[in-house]
Amino acid sequence: MGDTKLRQLDFHLYHLPRLNRTEAQDTLVPNDAVESVQAIFLSVYRTYKSQSRRWISVTRIEVSFYNYTQFKHTMQIRDHTARVRISAIARTEPAQFFEALAHVLWSKIFGVRCPDTILQYYKDAEWRLSREKETGTKPTVKRFAPPKGRVYDLAQIKDQLDAVYFDRNMAQVQIGWSLQKARTRLGHYDRSAQMIIMSPVLDHPDVPPAVVTAIVYHEMLHHKHPVVYDEGRQIIHSRAFQQEEKRFVHYAEAQHWLKTEYPQFLTRRRGPRWFKSWFT
Repeated sequence: MGDTKLRQLDFHLYHLPRLNRTEAQDTLVPNDAVESVQAIFLSVYRTYKSQSRRWISVTRIEVSFYNYTQFKHTMQIRDHTARVRISAIARTEPAQFFEALAHVLWSKIFGVRCPDTILQYYKDAEWRLSREKETGTKPTVKRFAPPKGRVYDLAQIKDQLDAVYFDRNMAQVQIGWSLQKARTRLGHYDRSAQMIIMSPVLDHPDVPPAVVTAIVYHEMLHHKHPVVYDEGRQIIHSRAFQQEEKRFVHYAEAQHWLKTEYPQFLTRRRGPRWFKSWFT
């Protein structure tokens, strides 16, 4: 494809509408921040150029932030210059967001599949930022109790698991006890906040350490293995996720206790109650 021919990509919720220039207004952003984003886009461009047969030559990246009425981003390529317009609401996002956005846009341009983990990260951020755009407010900060409970110290458990199973790549993941004693959802991982929340019902001397550790390990795997999409299906616990979960040394012991002893544990504490799943 010749460089003098205009190539335009308007990216909005995975559709490609035409750009309405009347709805965009410049937003001032520090030059150093813009230069950092430009460097990210140029680096990702080189990655996809090496993987694609499409001849698209870019020697310059221009990045600007616009106050679009909708959450969207656009890219135009002309005369070896890629002009990227990013929704202004994303201007304070970390570098990881702009790297994911660059992957999504360049993969569309070059016709190369974007890695699932990067695409999932972008989708999560897109959903969060779209809500901010609609409501005009930042999401509520999650409230949780400190990780050190009466019986179990979640931070200590997470650090031990990180060292043994994750090569210490989980430092950015926070963990704490929920403020509510959930009995059916014993743990969950919030990807947007990179936070593991555990039900305080587990902070009890009758709950074996292997069970608490197994659930923390399960939630840490959610950070490592994001939700994937296969032909329109959402797969929360992929095959890789399940295989790695079974590597935990006390996996069978924890599963056995949850299936056989946990119902009696709940009965002793508060009386019988129906439940469907232990953790997500």
